[in-house]
Amino acid sequence: MTDLTSRQKEPLAHEKPQQPQERHTEKDPQHISMPVIYFIVFVSSMLARMFRGLYSDGNTPIFDEKHYAVHAWEMTLNGGVENNFGYNIIVHPPLGKYLIALGEVLFGNTPVGWRIFPMIAGSLTVVLITAIAYRLTRSQGLAISVALLATFDAVLLSVTRLALLDSFTGLFIVLIVYCLLRYFQDQDGKVNIWEATWLAWAGVSGGLMMSVKVSGVYPMAFAGLTLVMMTLLRVEQVRDMFINIGMGLVYFFVVPVTVFFVIYTPWFASESSVYRHAIESGEDPVAGTGWMPLGMQNFFYYYSKVMEFHTGLTTRGDNFFPYESKWWEWMLGARPMLLKTDEAINARYDIVANPLVWGLLGVVFLFSVYKVFTKRFDWAVVLFGLSSAWIPWIMFTTRQQYLFYCTTVAPFLALGIVMLIRELATAISRGRIEKNNQGTEEDNDEDEKVSLTVDEVRVTKVFAKVLKNTIVTYMVIAGLGFMALTPAIYGIPGTAGYVEKVKDTMPRWETITEDNLYELYPSAPESNEKKGPTGPVEFNF
Repeated sequence: MTDLTSRQKEPLAHEKPQQPQERHTEKDPQHISMPVIYFIVFVSSMLARMFRGLYSDGNTPIFDEKHYAVHAWEMTLNGGVENNFGYNIIVHPPLGKYLIALGEVLFGNTPVGWRIFPMIAGSLTVVLITAIAYRLTRSQGLAISVALLATFDAVLLSVTRLALLDSFTGLFIVLIVYCLLRYFQDQDGKVNIWEATWLAWAGVSGGLMMSVKVSGVYPMAFAGLTLVMMTLLRVEQVRDMFINIGMGLVYFFVVPVTVFFVIYTPWFASESSVYRHAIESGEDPVAGTGWMPLGMQNFFYYYSKVMEFHTGLTTRGDNFFPYESKWWEWMLGARPMLLKTDEAINARYDIVANPLVWGLLGVVFLFSVYKVFTKRFDWAVVLFGLSSAWIPWIMFTTRQQYLFYCTTVAPFLALGIVMLIRELATAISRGRIEKNNQGTEEDNDEDEKVSLTVDEVRVTKVFAKVLKNTIVTYMVIAGLGFMALTPAIYGIPGTAGYVEKVKDTMPRWETITEDNLYELYPSAPESNEKKGPTGPVEFNF
């Protein structure tokens, strides 16, 4: 069984090899300190996001920025709450908009203002997944490989260049995983709930994620499940088991909910926030809340409307939208989101996914499940991240889904790919070493033939060479895919025609227009309208 630090050996045979192998150490020599690497990763990620990152629609927000950047600016004028237009369009918690508003306070109601903190959040996400990779592998080379994949992941890069809430949910979900990893590593595989500072920080991170999007409740549920499983596996005394699970409820329920309501303080303090006085205006309270203070009754009424909005965003009936990309289509990067066309420079901007990266999503997920069942708990980090970010969309297949929803999956996919390559290099190296040793063991009986353990393979020069060659090969392949998509990500002048040709070569990548809508979707409503939660909305081509 391997713990989260990968220091223990996973036996592949019972005996050590008779021939000692040339050794190197998988833990790289510290040619440069990790804080310096983290700083370089952050700066590089920021530069990747800032390059041609100030495009706009006549100096106004584009895509869903038209909600969040505008709401954020309203918050700077209204004491922390959005304008109340009398209908339900404020359907996400306020923290993400607070952070966007902070940028607008510092840099004005401009593209720099509304995008600077989403860009910072995206860059910190890359730094954190790099730190997780290093803590799992103790290899600077592998950590840097994860950093490169995450920095230049087309989805993560495209989304975190914009004032979208997914920039912040991506950061906080990785922060949850980092805190959980630190807790289990610091406890050396044990569960000691009374020395659980990192669990408390995981709970705070979960509360922050819930305060950006309510879907942050899913990582907290998975975190609680993880704690219960680890407690059952590692705690022997029944009394301690119940104490640990009880304290887990504090960290993963009480703490996040407390943070959530603290973030909503301006809503409670305002007299004009949305649905702030719904009950006084004659609306019926939500069932089971009549005993609560009036402010809480109004809050739960507000959230009943929020949930009504989100549950109405389905693909049933006439709720059709052509740019939908379901969770299984993310592996193809299907239905890239067109953000903006700029005819003046013959360019276009899209949210796209690199199929040479995302095509491995299913493989990485299934392999992580297999490794966890074989008690390789370093892979539990990958499985937890992918599960909490991807499985909720699998559970709600009828809900409208889009390519940019997979932003929270991207960091863990980068980590999983690099760890998968390390496993592949281990298997190849072990085969080569054992083949070389076979000649010296010809005269031995079958029972005397031996095999290297995983840790023994990973300190050989053969492994170092195979790993380096495999990583470099894949990085070149993935890099070529990224370069092919660069014109769509950055809106390179004169490349609109090229982008169209690239999209036409990929399944379900076509740009949808009024001319090809019914050819691609014969069952689309003939009225060319979709019924949204607030009424009919014309398709926007």
